Amino acid sequence: MITLFHGSSAEIRKPLALAGRQNLDFGRGFYLTADRAQALSRALRPMNARKTGFLSKWELDFDAVKSGWRVKVFEAYDEEWLDFVMACRKGSSVWERYGAVQGGTVDDSVFVTMELYTAGLLDRDEALSRLAGEKPSVQICIHEQEIIERCLHLTETSAISVGSEPQESPVPNPTLLQMKYSRVVRLLAKALQIGIPDALDVFYRSETYMNLSEPRNHLHNMGDLCLVDEIILELQRGQ
Repeated sequence: MITLFHGSSAEIRKPLALAGRQNLDFGRGFYLTADRAQALSRALRPMNARKTGFLSKWELDFDAVKSGWRVKVFEAYDEEWLDFVMACRKGSSVWERYGAVQGGTVDDSVFVTMELYTAGLLDRDEALSRLAGEKPSVQICIHEQEIIERCLHLTETSAISVGSEPQESPVPNPTLLQMKYSRVVRLLAKALQIGIPDALDVFYRSETYMNLSEPRNHLHNMGDLCLVDEIILELQRGQ
């Protein structure tokens, strides 16, 4: 058994594998991390200030998962990990080949490298060289509902008020953020079939942009398409 954590703005006792967002690093699924602090930071995001955060603790029989389903394990921030994450961020369904994926998360320690590589300002070899020096913060994404029902067990859940524990986060490089904004606006214009000026207006009026501007929300670590999805969901909720 391995101990894992999940942080969110809602209490989750019966996870649904395919209820999550698309275009995440390991595809759509239920995400857990071995790092309690990382899960806690997700539960205590300032964007959840009007809500109570929840931190849940789980036990996963990973040996049973590996013996019963096809599982992909990335041991390091290597070439295979980079290709997989970039493919998923661009909407690839490569994750559907696996019942679960384990590997490093895109956190603040690798944000600069990933953004420079995404923008084409780092070649592949340089990106991999930079990533090789980082120790992965491990996460697991479960894609199959049967794995959740058979192998994942909730052991503890607790409500946490936003602001109850100190939160610190490095400020992302402002130039890289502006480059990210530009890519998101172009993708948003394409998705909504509108011009760039209209897409800029939608972007800068969105709650996603406001949350993206606050480093403690960690949205800057998300892929561009995932942020576009968030804005479109906002628009649909407002209709």
